[in-house]
Formats: sequence, C-alpha cells, structure tokens
Amino acid sequence: MSSRDYYLDIPIPGRSAIRVQGTKTDLVALRSYLSGLDHEIETERREHAKTRALHGTACDQVESIERQLVEAKETIARLNALQRAEADRHRTTPDTLDTIEADLRRTYNKPDSKLVLNFETIAHADTVALNAYQHPAPPTVWIGVDVGQEQDIPQREGQ
Repeated sequence: MSSRDYYLDIPIPGRSAIRVQGTKTDLVALRSYLSGLDHEIETERREHAKTRALHGTACDQVESIERQLVEAKETIARLNALQRAEADRHRTTPDTLDTIEADLRRTYNKPDSKLVLNFETIAHADTVALNAYQHPAPPTVWIGVDVGQEQDIPQREGQ
C-alpha cells in the first residue's frame, strides 16, 4: 500500500465494520455518498411511517363514515315510520271517529228502534267497527266503515 492510500471503516449494523482502502479523494466521495444514502433511507422510513399512520387514519375514517351511514339509514327509517304514523293520524283523527259515532247513534239508537249499536275502535285508525245486534235475540254483526269514503255499509249473511 502506498502512502497515498487511506482507510475508511464503514460500520454495518449487526456485523463488524468493513474497511475500505483508497485515495483520500475517493474515500471522502464514498463517505459522502454513503451519508446521502443513509439520509435517503431515513427519509423513506419516515415517509413510510407517515403513510402507515395515514392509512390507519383513513381506515378509521372509513369505518366511522360507515357507522354514520348505518345510523343515518336507521334514522331515516324511523323518520319515515313517524311520517307514516303522522299521516295516518291526520287521515282519521279521534274527532272524525267521534263525529261518525255520534251520527250513527242519532240515526239508529232511537227509543223505538230494535237495533242497538255498540261502538268500538279497532286496530286500524281509519276504520270504525260497529257491533250491532237486535233485541231480543242479539246476533252479532260487524260492520266496517271506511272513513272518508262513501260506500254502502256491508253486512254479513244471516241477518
């Protein structure tokens, strides 16, 4: 080895160092190049860590959006049900049923009438059920009256 040759020990993680021999200019250039590579590797590691963190954040955001979407669909379903119930309530109100009942009572429940009507509101808000029976033998007849529609009152057979 000549007096112009120099040595550069390059540490390798997990191993012993590598000794490189060369001119001073070559070794300085090599050290600069390796230092630049170390900097690039460290930059890539930081960028990769950021990307992993952003990916985790993005996944969390997607899951959050999916949960919000499910909640929104459930809320819309509840609002639609409330809206339908409100529309049903406005279609036939208790006042309307009371009016129909009063009219039918005035018409059919007279002292000399042999027909007595008992009124009972059943499950559908837009239907009034009438349980009519005659004296003295009371056969039961159910008469369905659809509120808001003009129609003949249907009667079952055997009357």
